[in-house]
Amino acid sequence: MPLSPREQRILAEIAGRLSEQDPVLTARLARSSSLSALSWRFPLSPGHIGLLVLALTGLVGLHSFGPALGDIGLGILTVALIVPWTVFVILAAARRAGVDEPAAPWAGSADESGRQFR
Repeated sequence: MPLSPREQRILAEIAGRLSEQDPVLTARLARSSSLSALSWRFPLSPGHIGLLVLALTGLVGLHSFGPALGDIGLGILTVALIVPWTVFVILAAARRAGVDEPAAPWAGSADESGRQFR
């Protein structure tokens, strides 16, 4: 649904004020809007999917040794293959988003003066 001229003018005013008040956010939003629509719908790159398929194929192969490894052994192997992949994907997504390191959920936040709050 197209915007009316009045709505377009209001949005332009909001965008202008935002660029004056927070140029860093404006630059980040401009950079992120240039990404393809596919990356918004499916955030995993072909390389990440390939690594996941490789890890899952390895798990299927190792499952044939299930009786020798036991349930605990298969659980350890699953964690050893899938957890590193998950961490790799999260860090890669954070780098793409322009974040140095994803914030730990328990870390809380800080304001400009450095005071911590949760």
